[in-house]
Amino acid sequence: MKVSELEAALSQRVGTSRMTTRHFIAALRDTVAERLLADDKVVIPGLGTFRRVVRGPRRCYNPVRRKQATLPPHGALTFTPALKLREKLRTP
Repeated sequence: MKVSELEAALSQRVGTSRMTTRHFIAALRDTVAERLLADDKVVIPGLGTFRRVVRGPRRCYNPVRRKQATLPPHGALTFTPALKLREKLRTP
């Protein structure tokens, strides 16, 4: 689903203009990103939980230079779906 399709579906379901929906989606995105960067978890009931985890350094091999390198630690995003969503996705 593209952002424009999401805007259209949400604005129709809620009964607001697409511009209002666009502002809401942007505010939601920015708020979730801020909380994840602050190492908080974000729980959206019925949808799931977003968490930021830090992956440790790892070794890799560069075949062009034929050297091993160590990649630094980096942040990653994890998502755990809510139980009701998992159950809905399991049934055909």
